[in-house]
Amino acid sequence: MPANPQNEGQPQNRPAISLLVLTFALIVRFVNLLLLQRAPFFSFKIGDAARYDEWANQIAAGDWIGQGVFYQAPLYPYFLGAIYSVLGNDIMTVRKVQAVIGAVSCVLLMNAVWNLFNRRAGIAAGVMIALYVPSIFLETMIQKSVLDLFFICLIVWLISRITLNASYKCWLALGAAAGGLCLTRENALALIPLFLLWCLFYRSRPPVEQLGRFKARARFAAVFVTGLAVTIGPVALRNYLVGGECHITTSQLGPNFYIGNNPSANGTYQPLRYGRGNAKYEQADAVEIAEAEMGRTLTAAEVSQFYLRKSADYIVHEPVDWLQLLGWKTLLSLNASELIDTEDQYTYQNWSPLMRALSPIANFGVLVPLAIMGIWYVRRQWHEHWILLLMIGLFQATMIMFFVFGRYRFPIVPLLICFAAPLLADLCLAARQRLTADWLRKSNNQPVKTSSQMLVGKIGELFSKAKQHWQLCLMAVTLIAICHLPIVSLRSSQAITYNNFGVQMLMRGRLDEAEGYFRQCLAIQPENALAHNNLGVVYRERQQFDQAAAHFERAISIAPDYITAWKNLGKLSKQPNQS
Repeated sequence: MPANPQNEGQPQNRPAISLLVLTFALIVRFVNLLLLQRAPFFSFKIGDAARYDEWANQIAAGDWIGQGVFYQAPLYPYFLGAIYSVLGNDIMTVRKVQAVIGAVSCVLLMNAVWNLFNRRAGIAAGVMIALYVPSIFLETMIQKSVLDLFFICLIVWLISRITLNASYKCWLALGAAAGGLCLTRENALALIPLFLLWCLFYRSRPPVEQLGRFKARARFAAVFVTGLAVTIGPVALRNYLVGGECHITTSQLGPNFYIGNNPSANGTYQPLRYGRGNAKYEQADAVEIAEAEMGRTLTAAEVSQFYLRKSADYIVHEPVDWLQLLGWKTLLSLNASELIDTEDQYTYQNWSPLMRALSPIANFGVLVPLAIMGIWYVRRQWHEHWILLLMIGLFQATMIMFFVFGRYRFPIVPLLICFAAPLLADLCLAARQRLTADWLRKSNNQPVKTSSQMLVGKIGELFSKAKQHWQLCLMAVTLIAICHLPIVSLRSSQAITYNNFGVQMLMRGRLDEAEGYFRQCLAIQPENALAHNNLGVVYRERQQFDQAAAHFERAISIAPDYITAWKNLGKLSKQPNQS
């Protein structure tokens, strides 16, 4: 079992090890950036990234307040706006800043696990998150995942500090960090009651008599709420003053819940109107659809309530179908593949040998079984770590209640590593001790087993341990099988990416390159209506109207409700020189 930190002491080399982990994580991230610079699409800003960039430019230009209630989580655009204001609007500069934040997050997680378990586990945790491929990939994207990682690692580190020695400063910082996480990932609001519950019942180390008193714990809770109010309060106040309604963070609860819970939901993101998955259309489409059905103008709160009622109707009238949908989303949330909405990790790996080399082992499908076995391994210390277990459960539950993306489940990765690291560290220690013992026997001219004898002995040991811990072995095999079920097509993710890259080339007037990407998409998914429509636009720009009409008609035959394709075909019929 992993040792408790108070038994291990506080080694003087912790700062040096922290610096080594920081340097290692930075090297990994900057090497990856250098490799990806060669990619022709590395400067693209697609989907949410384009919206964040537009929003950040408005902020950098001086529009810090904006208009209406926030529809998307605001912290990342303000983070971008601050970078643009200080360092200029350069996408590589943003990526370098995010690489530094990612490396700092690795150090925070290392120290958190060191506090919770021991030195070996802490180092293992730091190295694991430093090499975790989805983290490396997401930190290169213009996406808020880098802030998700930072706040989660900061929260876990503060929890570990409070467990060792509670203080008002730690509780204040925990409240502020929790608020920051809520401003990047709205489902983190579900963690607030959990933190307050933990404040009243956590077990401190070493035990301090006054911490057991309810009044002292209540003071800590009040300090936590103060820290929370410092970060969330200004946003809630701004929403009320600008939008006239009380929204703690954003107003997109209803539309997002409906996207994940309706008769045609498939477990991932589907836009309310086919072909309009771009972030700039989401809010306008949600409002227009709701107002058209209600026959009147609606406030932001009324729009959200409209979609919540539609979802409730579906759940009440189709409970079996809804439960099956929840089961499907659960499987998707555990799958080794990274579900994407705009750009996929696997296409980027073609340009990064580093990511490609790490991908077979540093992925979600390996981490989940290792973490579950780690939870079993440290089960006797559950009373010290139950807060982390419930955080994993809450994040997973809130994601499944909506819809699944790889970056939506990313916040649980540091939490899973907290439990995988002690197991992995002790396995590595046992292997090193065995190798050292064999080397000592050899150096002392003692008899050493031959390779065949060692193999037979190892197989015997494995069978013996498997018989002793058959439940754990069965759990591991089952989890590995579940995580690697072939229910997600990586090629489909690449098709989405190619189509989005083609749109970017089309926007830049590079028609030949756009056509190439659209045809790559159609080679993978011949029935992709989006790519057919976009290829039709390419031909229309070239004034090849017959080919354009054929692709618009093909898009409509695949997706009859594809309004954009209908409009494009209608405009084409008005061309005077169309044959």
